[in-house]
Amino acid sequence: MTAIIEVSNVRKRSRVSLKEKLMCEEYVNSLSERRYKELMFVRDIMSDEELEQYSSIAVAYYHAKHRFIEDILPRIDGELAAAAKGRHFNTLLVYDINRDLVKRVIDKR
Repeated sequence: MTAIIEVSNVRKRSRVSLKEKLMCEEYVNSLSERRYKELMFVRDIMSDEELEQYSSIAVAYYHAKHRFIEDILPRIDGELAAAAKGRHFNTLLVYDINRDLVKRVIDKR
């Protein structure tokens, strides 16, 4: 019962940063599969300081996806980066396939 109350409190409190939400295991476990994947993507692409600036997974995902397509993906595969700018592109799938390369690019920045 306590876990449910904690999850609802995290959701209802305004402006709880994603960094704080990531520390709440109950919150993370309560997410849909899609939101969970988006949150993990955001966690890997953004710095801790940036995670403190966002409270919405959707908004943070939008900005992380843009960074991934514009800054990171061109360093891994130029053709794929060009294709990513199209309308229908599975960012999370490409990220999962190239996770090790993405982490190397991020570490070099």
